[in-house]
Amino acid sequence: MDEDAGARTQQEVATLSLREEFDRYREQYRKMQEVLADAQRQLYEGAWRWNGGDDIPQIGGDGTRPLAGADTHNTYALTSSRSYDPEGAEGGQV
Repeated sequence: MDEDAGARTQQEVATLSLREEFDRYREQYRKMQEVLADAQRQLYEGAWRWNGGDDIPQIGGDGTRPLAGADTHNTYALTSSRSYDPEGAEGGQV
């Protein structure tokens, strides 16, 4: 049986209260932000700009594979987007 990132099956998640589901979502969002912040620090220590995302869970797209069993009503797949402008960058390829 397929499991989500919290190692629970769809049947197990179906037994959770709405509050428990939101608590799980909040924890997944927090983990995503930690991973993103760590990656950002490894690339560039300065200020980053928020580009969007960080909204509702997604089922995939833009080349990503949806989680098994995910549809527009039952997913915890999260996305986030940040960018920075390196010194001297003007938008064209160098």
